[in-house]
Amino acid sequence: MELTQVIIKPYHSEKSYTIRKFQEKSTLTFVVDRRATKQQIELAFIKIYNVKPEKINIVNRKSQAVRTGTLHPGRSSQIKLAYIILPKGINVAITKDEMEEAAKAAQDNKAEKSTKKTSKKAAK
Repeated sequence: MELTQVIIKPYHSEKSYTIRKFQEKSTLTFVVDRRATKQQIELAFIKIYNVKPEKINIVNRKSQAVRTGTLHPGRSSQIKLAYIILPKGINVAITKDEMEEAAKAAQDNKAEKSTKKTSKKAAK
């Protein structure tokens, strides 16, 4: 299996949001291929985000009956979730909003550095 096919998409839920925002170490949740192993998930994550995860936990969610309003009930799809725990102090931008915030913070840092350089030159 190719590493680009291992991680399918980020998984957003109340639980994943709570885990990510209110713990010391940042934890990301992804939907992964059902055949993927922890080692494959780790290699794919490193390839995509250039960060080595500290730990990976996997949960296989079974399909459940879903009400459809007809005589034939449906079933939700079976998915495999990977909880990827990052080292302390490292954050990865996944959503579009987070990417924009990171870009804005980078621009602010550049602006601060340039103003410090000009103020040092003026002081001399």
